[in-house]
Amino acid sequence: MERSGLWGSVARVTAGVIVLAMLACGTGLAADKIPRPKVKPPVPPATQPAPPPAANAPTANAPSATGGDGKTPPAAADKPKADKPARSSHETGLPTPRFASMRKGEANLRVGPGYRFPIDWVLTRKDMPVEILAENDVWRQIRDWEGTVGWVLSSQLSGRRMVIVKGQVGTLRSDPAATAAPVAHIEPGVIGKLMECPVPGDWCRVEVEDIRGWIPRSEVFGVYPNEAYPAP
Repeated sequence: MERSGLWGSVARVTAGVIVLAMLACGTGLAADKIPRPKVKPPVPPATQPAPPPAANAPTANAPSATGGDGKTPPAAADKPKADKPARSSHETGLPTPRFASMRKGEANLRVGPGYRFPIDWVLTRKDMPVEILAENDVWRQIRDWEGTVGWVLSSQLSGRRMVIVKGQVGTLRSDPAATAAPVAHIEPGVIGKLMECPVPGDWCRVEVEDIRGWIPRSEVFGVYPNEAYPAP
């Protein structure tokens, strides 16, 4: 019985090590983000009764600013109405969509722009490029290279331009040409710093772990097909 119990414990420990090894190697769940269990949004507070009228509030028989016929005075009626609410001071006004990168190694990705919205994922890779789709006060709606969309705080983002290899293994070359000598082979999911992307041209120069070279822009996420970087 003791031997059986010992082998059962060993099996459980071995299984745990295998799971950890799978996560460390990037198998199973994506290494870029960790799922959080979905929860319902908090229940909104019950409707509160209307407060009593102030002591100096006009009564039904008292004169009001609308006049005897209930119409608004011309000064108020002619006041122009804003076409849309003023932009928050936390919104940049920069065009969207645009690319940015993650400032920190852990950020909560929420289903909506606010703390009241549940966390859908936890982003775990610093410098990972993301695409900013919209702004809402201090919140930014982003999309990662795998297509996951959600909201993060603007303080979690950086304007530093990065790229990530997508699809198949990429090849860095010494010059922007398919016939140029290869410098390094890059696995999918590897992040590099964007150096330049001339236009016209289909190649971008990037830096990965102090190695610089050219790669087709179609093989990375983090730059648009016709985008010139740096901007002229």
